[in-house]
Amino acid sequence: MSRSPADPAVNATVFASAGTGKTWLLVTRLLRLLLAGARPEGILAVTFTRDAAAEMRLRLVERLRGWQMLDDAALRGELAGIGLPDVDEALSTRARALYEEILFAPQGVRTTTFHAFCQDLLRRFPLEADVPPGFEIADNAAELFAEARDALYGDAAMDPEGCLAQALETLFEETGTADSAEKTLKGFLNHRSDWWAWAADEADPVAFAEARMRALLSVDDDADPVGGFVAAHRDALVEYAALLGRNTGTDKAFAIEIATCLEMLPPAGGAPSPRFDSQSARGRASHTDPNASTADLPPVGGAPSPRFLRLFETARGVLLTQDNAARK
Repeated sequence: MSRSPADPAVNATVFASAGTGKTWLLVTRLLRLLLAGARPEGILAVTFTRDAAAEMRLRLVERLRGWQMLDDAALRGELAGIGLPDVDEALSTRARALYEEILFAPQGVRTTTFHAFCQDLLRRFPLEADVPPGFEIADNAAELFAEARDALYGDAAMDPEGCLAQALETLFEETGTADSAEKTLKGFLNHRSDWWAWAADEADPVAFAEARMRALLSVDDDADPVGGFVAAHRDALVEYAALLGRNTGTDKAFAIEIATCLEMLPPAGGAPSPRFDSQSARGRASHTDPNASTADLPPVGGAPSPRFLRLFETARGVLLTQDNAARK
């Protein structure tokens, strides 16, 4: 790794993978700053985790302690290794004195995390940041989430016909289970800052986000690839169900579900009933994996017929289209 980023006169950005010496380089830069006369309390090194901050501080002290015990030749070699080939008596003396200076400095070099640094700023300027003076950081995030969730459900129960209750009902219907709904809520909370940055300044954030997503994903509300598939291939689906029903166990259950859905299919041009929608959706999700291949097909009465294979490939293509759109 190049030593030039360790030069205090250089503003540098280093991109490197794990184990390539980034911490060594950072500590070397701190050493160069100290050797150049920077006050220990005037240096701030910020990293992502407490462990990384502690590791940086430990390595800094260990290297300064090692310099104190080296003879002149070895010390010159060490200083040359960090980009200081011209070592005079004054530089050697300062290098040996830095260990004691760091130990007895009122504050010393500060190595901390981004979170701790930001918290310190908030504590110093609470009114400017619009936070209560003397605030405390909440470490019980799980308990706070549970309290907020219970309060949310309680408010919805007070007005079952209200907007909040209807929104929660939609969330439960779309996610399938209460556990999945809770995971969705947690995911949104974990990314709420992204949401605020994206849509908070809009008059109607939800409408804005919906319009942007429709445009980005080319969503067509009038398109119904599965409905069109059923209308165009009803006779083939009847045969598909019959062939699938020749097997045992799960495949027979799928065949019955397909046949039930087809019986509820309205006449051409009619609107499907809610029961048909839910059952057909469940049947589609169950009996045809969009990522399946012909090698995964059940042995329908021996070897799968060419017609069965063609229908399977058509169904898989429709479901792959839906699956890819949903993942976007």
